[in-house]
Amino acid sequence: MAIYYQILRCLLRPHHEIRELTCSDFSDDLKYIHLSGNRNKSGRNRIVPVPSYIRKILVKGKPHNALIYFSEGPYIELLEKAPISPFIKLILRLMGRGLLVERFNSWENAEEGFFEICLENNTTNFEKEIKILNKFKEGFFVTRSKRIDPYHRVLTWKLLFPNELRIPFLMTKFSKNPKPDNFVHPNKIKRIKQISYGTDSKFISIVNALCDDNTLQLYEGHGVKDVFYEK
Repeated sequence: MAIYYQILRCLLRPHHEIRELTCSDFSDDLKYIHLSGNRNKSGRNRIVPVPSYIRKILVKGKPHNALIYFSEGPYIELLEKAPISPFIKLILRLMGRGLLVERFNSWENAEEGFFEICLENNTTNFEKEIKILNKFKEGFFVTRSKRIDPYHRVLTWKLLFPNELRIPFLMTKFSKNPKPDNFVHPNKIKRIKQISYGTDSKFISIVNALCDDNTLQLYEGHGVKDVFYEK
């Protein structure tokens, strides 16, 4: 069976030591982070090198999140907060999209660690997804998004947010493939091998209809339970 969907993103809430970093914690050349003892678990002053692939992003822009790509399969997005402002949240509520705001709020209130996944299709529209959601009588909201990657390419895609928070949100493929070719991370990890994702039993059939990638393993529960890697 051809893979119609693949798991695109695992959203990860970084440790508080990462979230609380400020510009003054970085050296002038962005090669090192300086942390005092009262700001890390060890209780000792620390000087930590910044990986070159992270430094490129810091030099070229000021993103509100960070991305960990693999050459194939899912990637990881580190998200500090919801990617919309309080003003946009207010507008969405006035438009009757309060459930979408609740999804964004759940991201902001999530504990450290993996907390959400996104499913990507290989087309530029949601025709098949909409048929599936309509079949199960699930409401949704579709919008467009774009960003500039570290290489100054404009990436565009569409997003579909189910009203039900226990169903993952979806996206179309990027207008340009941002994944590196034949890349192995410094820790020797090649790709994400499997993700365990929990939802209510009544929604498992819907997620199965939306995703036939065996990377995703469903169980009755809540959110991302385990992420396994291949070296």
